[in-house]
This record gives sequence, structure tokens and C-alpha cells, in this order.
Amino acid sequence: MDTESQNIVLEVQLLKKQKIVNAINRLKLVAVLVVLGTILVAYSQPTVSTNVFISLLPFFVVQIFATREYAELGKVSRRIRLIIGGPFFPTDDTPIQWTIPAGVAIFDSYFVLLLSFDLSWLTHAYLYPSPAHSFDQFLIQLSIGALSGVFFVWFTIFLWLFYFYLFIIGMVYSKEMRLPEEINSFDVENANSTIVLKEAWVKVITFDNEELYLQAHHMHNPGKQPLILFPGFFQNGHVYDLSEDKSVARFLWQNDFDIWIVHPRGTAQSEGRKKKSSLDDFASDDIPAVISYVFEKTGIKPIFVGHSQGGISAMISLMGAVKSKDGSVLLSDEHKDERQQNLRGLVTLGSFLNFTFSKKSPLKSFVLDGLCLKMFGKNTRLLRSQSLIKIVGILNHVASPVSFKLRTAMMRNRRIRLLLFPLTLILNFISLLKIWEFLYHIPNVEKAMRKRIFYKTMDGTFSRIMRQFYFALLNDQMCSQNEKVNYSNNYQRLTLPVSVVTMEFDSLADPITSKQEMFDDISSNKKYFLCWDGLGHEDHFANEKYFPQILDAIRKVSE
Repeated sequence: MDTESQNIVLEVQLLKKQKIVNAINRLKLVAVLVVLGTILVAYSQPTVSTNVFISLLPFFVVQIFATREYAELGKVSRRIRLIIGGPFFPTDDTPIQWTIPAGVAIFDSYFVLLLSFDLSWLTHAYLYPSPAHSFDQFLIQLSIGALSGVFFVWFTIFLWLFYFYLFIIGMVYSKEMRLPEEINSFDVENANSTIVLKEAWVKVITFDNEELYLQAHHMHNPGKQPLILFPGFFQNGHVYDLSEDKSVARFLWQNDFDIWIVHPRGTAQSEGRKKKSSLDDFASDDIPAVISYVFEKTGIKPIFVGHSQGGISAMISLMGAVKSKDGSVLLSDEHKDERQQNLRGLVTLGSFLNFTFSKKSPLKSFVLDGLCLKMFGKNTRLLRSQSLIKIVGILNHVASPVSFKLRTAMMRNRRIRLLLFPLTLILNFISLLKIWEFLYHIPNVEKAMRKRIFYKTMDGTFSRIMRQFYFALLNDQMCSQNEKVNYSNNYQRLTLPVSVVTMEFDSLADPITSKQEMFDDISSNKKYFLCWDGLGHEDHFANEKYFPQILDAIRKVSE
């Protein structure tokens, strides 16, 4: 779709959105009139019985219509985001789950209206025709026709439990559904200008000829060197943008780079959770699509920055990994050359395909020996790693038990944290456990950022990817999902400028073996090996004093 056509479609959708908003406001007005009218009639005429509160029924009908309008608003807002983010007009009209628009409607206005209605009704039943002197008398005065007061008490309890549940959903989704602004601007401290954070959607055609869209966030810096920032295992792209004052992405934007943060399939709002995906799919389909998209949008060859699994997937992709229609994988010289020619350089952060270690690794020990507990001087195996892999294999997409949307809503909104106080305590406790030492060197990361990493970036992955990592740890080499292609034997296929970054305390990508078994085999004439002293696997995302080191690694391949 050309720019002119895109603008026309966008204008149509914005007009449609405004019509829906107007309809929502009209329905809200009707609901207000129903509530106020009922209260006025009930309290201005003492002889009026409790039956007047039967107007609750039309109130519910109005709310049903409002829910339908909010569902339409959600679909239109989704289309607008996609139009702004991409050169296409999406035709996906997949219905939005009804609990979301119902929750947003309740959060927006109907919670307060029903609360006003209920309080007025219960107070009226207590006061009229005369003040109740006992609870039994109150129940009698609460009855309407054949419906007893006991019925209405239980009805009210269950109704408010249901409304409370929908209210929480509404708090989580209200911003996404309403989208008052399609482009969000953030003021960056010490910056001379403003970052415009724009949502983009990358269209991916999978090996089996299906379409899916990856969500990305673009920090626009016109004419500057584009950077593609791709996260690691089980994480979304927010790891590059943890907060406004501690954000690798914003730091790089301030240093004259055009930033594209990509959420891998199955994380954040990127599609693909239902597909049975492996690292081969990321390498064959997703990463080439992202590179082509950014190149097409900017006209400048991007630099790819991949952390952990993101760097691993990128290396496999640049080796020329291609997935055929039957699901088999091969390494194509044609695709290798094309993909590397479309990139200015590659930066990997803690990415190593072989998973070999120069010192004892708890992760390696778990794969070989399982989960063991020392009791009475002897090691007792509680769980074999093979058993865990078999259990996980039953699933497809493995996600965090508490959804990403709820966790981010809790992080943004103090009211939600208070309403879900027990869950908040549990999540805060988990986020500060020492088990995360494998992910970062705890002394380098303050508590607030440890919580932010947990709340904002932990998302999900696929069981096939977990199996690939498992066998890589077991066999000291990374292979395709069907084990036909050994990627660890093909580092020499990488010929573009590369910065390989390792960290001294990284328990996932050993610096010594990374250099000996991977870096030395890379064929590039412009390659750099960096080992950051005193750092763990992702300290550099959460501590701003390490941001210049990332900038240095990127500049080496951009010069």
C-alpha cells in the first residue's frame, strides 16, 4: 500500500474510531440518566416502593451495548496501530474476548454507576417505608415481588465479585483498548529533543506459508544508523527499555542511533504462540523479515544486536538457515550471502551456541545429573532433567504463570498492586530470590531493577527451543530441531563485521570457551572479542554505568 492510500485508510479508521467513541459516550449518558432518574424517583416520592429499582435491567442492557462498542473500538484501535506501524492494512477481524471490552466498560464508568445504584437501592430498602429495626425486616423490605431479600443479598455478593474480576481486567487493558494517542512521546532526561516511541508491526511469512506479525517499538532518529535490538530466552524486547532513566535503547538513541526493539514471536503482543516454533523458525523466518523490514523503512543497512538467544538466533540465520515446506532445515549459501549483505554488522551479547564451560556450571550439572539435594552426606536426585524436558514437551508455548499484561499493569498502577496485595507480595518475593544469580551478578543490579526485569521482561518461550538448548548442553553443540544440521560446526560462514561480547561472571556463555570454540572460527576480517570484567549475563541492561560498553561494541562494527 502506498503512502497516499495508507493515509486514506488511516483517516477512515480514525473517523470510525470517533463514531464509536461518540456512541460509547451516548450510552454512558443513557446509563447515567437511568441511575439518576431511578434515585430521584425513589427518594423524591417516599411512597414509591423498592420495585422502582427494577430499572437495573435496562442499565444492564445499556452496558451490554457498551461492551459491544468497546469491542469494536478495540479492533479499530488495533488496525490503527498496524497502519501506523506498517505499510499494509490488516484484515484480521478476530473477535476480542468479551471479558476485555466488558472489563474496560466497567472500569471506565459502569463500576461507579452500579455502585451508586446499589448503595441507593440498599439504603432505600433500609429506610422505606419505615427504617428497618432488624436485619430480617431489612430483608423483607429489600424483596421485589416474588424475589426475596435473601436472594438479592446473594445476588449482590456474586455480582460484585464478578464486577471486581472484570474491573481488574479493565484496569489492565483500558489503555490498550482506548488508545487516546496512537503515538506516545517520552521526555528523556538530559536529552535536547524528545524520543518518539512508535509501534511497528513486522509481517513474517513462515516456512509453511502462514502469516504472523511481530510487534516492535521504534525510537525514531531520522537518517541515523538503525539498530535492531533482539532479546534472549524467555524475555521480550522490554529488557532493552527497562525504565525511562535506565534504558539501553534510550541511551543508544541519544548517541545518534535509530532504535528498533523487536519482541520475538510469542512474547509481548507478537503473534505466533500457537505455532510449534524452534530456533530454526526464528532464524529462517523471523530475523530475515525483521532485517528486511528495517532496511526497507530506513534505506540504511541496520546493525543487529542480539542478547543471548537473540544473538544465537541471529548467527544461525546469518549462516543461511532455511526451513523447507516439509519442516527440514538446510544451510543455504544464497540466503547466507543475502542476509549478511543486508546488515552492516552483528553484535552478540552473551551468545554461545556450544554451551561448553571452562569451570563448573550449575546449568550443565543440572542437565547431566538432574536436580539433586544433599542429605545426610549423600546427593539425592529429586528430578531428572530428561523428565522435566518430557513434561515440558507436552506443551507448546511455555509462558509465565502470571501473564505479562497483568504484571506490567501491576508495575504501572499502584491501585492494582493494592487490590492484588497477596499476589504482589509473592511476585516481589520471587523477583528478589538468589536463584536469579545465573541471570545477573546481584551486586551489580539494585533491587528496583531486579523487580523490573522480572515484572517487565519475563514472558515465554517454546518447548522445542527448550529441547534445543537441552541437547546443546548435553552434547556441547547446537543443532537444528531435527538434529540434521550442526550449527556449531559452521561459524566460518559468518563473514560480516562482528562484535562478540562475553561477561566474566556469565554462567550461560563462558568467555574462555566462547573465544576458543566460536570466535576464533568466525571468518570475518573485521571481528572483535570483548570480555566485560565483573559482569553477569545481563547486568548491562539494568545498570547505566555499563551502557557505554554496549555503545563501544556497536561502534566497532559500525566504523
